[in-house]
Amino acid sequence: MMPCCLRFGITLLLAVLVTEVWTQNPPLGSVRTECQGSVMMMMLEKSFVGKYFRINVIDNKGALVSLSPRLAVQCGYSLTVDFLGNAKFLASVVSCFAQNTDDETYKLTVQISVFSNSAMTSASSYVQSMTCRYSPWAEREILCERNYMEVSVRRGVPLIEPNFVQDDPDWSLAYPEATAADNSIWKIVFHLPANRKTTMTVAQAMTNGYGINTTPTRILVRAAYNSTESQPQVIQTVPMAVLRSTTFYKQRWMVMMVDTAVACPTDGTAFTEQMITWNVPRVLPPLVPTPQITTLDVQMGVDGRKLDPATIHSRDYKLDVGPQLITVKIPVGADGGYYKSHVLDNTYVISYSIEPMLEHTWQDGPEKTKYTVLHPITTPFMPRPPVVTNNTVPKATVFNVTLGTFLPDVELVKISWTRDVNCARSQPKRL
Repeated sequence: MMPCCLRFGITLLLAVLVTEVWTQNPPLGSVRTECQGSVMMMMLEKSFVGKYFRINVIDNKGALVSLSPRLAVQCGYSLTVDFLGNAKFLASVVSCFAQNTDDETYKLTVQISVFSNSAMTSASSYVQSMTCRYSPWAEREILCERNYMEVSVRRGVPLIEPNFVQDDPDWSLAYPEATAADNSIWKIVFHLPANRKTTMTVAQAMTNGYGINTTPTRILVRAAYNSTESQPQVIQTVPMAVLRSTTFYKQRWMVMMVDTAVACPTDGTAFTEQMITWNVPRVLPPLVPTPQITTLDVQMGVDGRKLDPATIHSRDYKLDVGPQLITVKIPVGADGGYYKSHVLDNTYVISYSIEPMLEHTWQDGPEKTKYTVLHPITTPFMPRPPVVTNNTVPKATVFNVTLGTFLPDVELVKISWTRDVNCARSQPKRL
């Protein structure tokens, strides 16, 4: 195990695979990169990666870091493959191995290994880098990704107000976990139901699958939706995963406390044959002290890209901001998504998939929160039994049969038939 030391004494323990890095660039046009707000995207064409490939992250020392699913959650990465075989790699700009310059510019370098067989030997390896700018940050930003939820909070120490009044001398009794801690140490306290608490050092939290990091101006916490300390909660009919936590940093004369609570939807979609409806609560009680918030901006998008009102209208999407819920409606089959064929119990069925996003910026008090949800949606299977149309003209002595309708991802592989003995020509009998 190689320790990777971060700011303020936080130590992140990672499995690091040190190996030779090839400097070969991917073929032109095989990899597309895009900056999508606080997310960096790499799209890898199927013609390039084929069926067998692997993505490793390269740290600032040139070492390869092999990404397991657990490490991807801790560090802020996700990888999906669409039905055409194209791979999409997403990384938070504050992921573990992104090079951060003043919380404004971020650079990530990965190694793409392409294999010709399932044993994954004899790889051709390529190096791909991308750089994104993301600034300014809101005081708090929350990212709900496919496999993790992330909260990032500005950690600057505020100035003392001129009309400062001495706090109750026993204020620290409310946080014995912090006051009892050693000097210059980070701790995180998870708040559980029935006023229970779980206190962990950063090393303990990392061992339990959490990601904790600091940047030049921020502190962030990252967790899986099903982490041990997260709690399921229904808010305005929407199932949510809620992680309530407070992160402490103690110096000899000061304890800094940062509210690092995060809540992300785990569902909220409803389907008909014609329409997808996706609901997200406008107000999230785990994140705000009062139901009175001021919505500053709401935007929707697809595939990580925000859409302007004209595009939303042209695709027949609907975005409605109500007092309790933000509702997105997408017609099944609309531009931006795709259909996929399946066979279920020897029956032809189809599904429709789309990857909408929602960004809600609100203000409660002087601080702003930017809340971004990436929410891939696939409809339930929709049966489409093929219809056989027999256009055969017996005199032509040629079968003419139409079978359909199928989606373009279906191809004819084989035709087979059986002879019906009842249709065989009868032989004359001798008298």
